[in-house]
Amino acid sequence: MSSDTSPPSHYRRQAPSLSVGEARADARGDAPRRPAPADPSWIKVIGTTLRLWLRRKVLHVPDHGRIGRSRRVVLAVVPIVVVAAAAGSAAVLTSSGTPAAAHHRQRGPAAPPTQAQIEAKANGQAAAAWFASQVSRQAVVGCDPVMCEYLLAAGFPGAQQYVLEPGVTLPGVATLVLTTATVRTQYGASLTAAAPTVIASFGTGQESVQVRVIAPDGASAYVRAAQHAWAVRRAAGRALASDTSVHVHGTARFELTSGWVDMRLLIVLHRLAAGHAVYIVRFGDAGPGLPVGHSAPLLRVAVLGGLVAGHGRHQVSQLASVLRLLRRQPEPYHAELTVTDLAGGKVTVGIEFLVPSYG
Repeated sequence: MSSDTSPPSHYRRQAPSLSVGEARADARGDAPRRPAPADPSWIKVIGTTLRLWLRRKVLHVPDHGRIGRSRRVVLAVVPIVVVAAAAGSAAVLTSSGTPAAAHHRQRGPAAPPTQAQIEAKANGQAAAAWFASQVSRQAVVGCDPVMCEYLLAAGFPGAQQYVLEPGVTLPGVATLVLTTATVRTQYGASLTAAAPTVIASFGTGQESVQVRVIAPDGASAYVRAAQHAWAVRRAAGRALASDTSVHVHGTARFELTSGWVDMRLLIVLHRLAAGHAVYIVRFGDAGPGLPVGHSAPLLRVAVLGGLVAGHGRHQVSQLASVLRLLRRQPEPYHAELTVTDLAGGKVTVGIEFLVPSYG
């Protein structure tokens, strides 16, 4: 293509002539100048350039030469098609962001959360934090999509989550379920039939979140199994309380003999009592929101004292041997241990088991 894209001489406008007075005023700079002609549009420039190129390179006609009828058609149509396509592209580019921008303007600022929404979120996050720290990683938990996100943020693995979206059956593969307002609405009365036992609760009312145990064989079978397990725990607790190596009093003794202590903890305490004096300070449970003596949360924590005894000017400690025995316990009797130093050289050991998987 030629580098000369200027219009031919017969397209150029001649500058209008000025009168003598206008010329003098123009020279002095005190007369208003005529406005400069507006720049041609880019579409017109493209069309003119293309027309000249076609004359010179395709039709081989000089700028001042005459063009035959068939060539005039080509010269007229091709620039129009190209310029129309360019104009269409420009229109698309110009309007490309309009729908999203309009949608954004229509949506406006988000409404502030309601008090109920604030409470529901706080309860959900508290339940997730407790669950991630207290429940076995072998457990499979059923949860609605929002609650599952809270669990994931708290550190509970997504691979152990059974997402309860609409249409998903309960219990499915879940062994525990976190019941929010969404889950309660979704499953209705069938929820309590599938998961009859509550082991932890967060908040009150419609915005509360509960941790329930799934009954894979139905509520009736679960209740029968729970009653049998309670009878076994009560017998084991009473046998432990009657052991002369075990020292337990007050509330702790009542809880031990009432069948409220987790069976794993009872077995470990029996093993300790075979070679050590066992001083039980208290029992505890990290499952919040339920009254003491409730049928569900078993007491999974025991705090032991009396590990350091004074004999004259000397102190005798059985802390090292107790810790060694506890750390050697195989699964599912391997507990988390917490050693707390007290005044006067005393010390306590906390033994805590996670909520079992129930699988």
